[in-house]
Amino acid sequence: ADGTLLKPMIIYNTKDVFDLNSSDFLTEPIFAWTKNGWMDADLMVIWLNQVLLPHVKKRRTLLVLDTFRAHISKKFEEELLNCDSVM
Repeated sequence: ADGTLLKPMIIYNTKDVFDLNSSDFLTEPIFAWTKNGWMDADLMVIWLNQVLLPHVKKRRTLLVLDTFRAHISKKFEEELLNCDSVM
């Protein structure tokens, strides 16, 4: 709650990113794409490793997720359990 912003992850439904670049954001964004433009299990793993874990840096952190299929995927669960910061 110190006001620090996480990197935004912007997901497109095309490989072409239109009219956006890093200077348009307060923090360096991650650009990604899926066929339908939705978050999926692969992108959740990328988000975990490139956004959340570098931010928390072994501090105690509570991650609350809803039941969206990418949030509860086996792939994401396994990645979380493999993190040495998960207890």
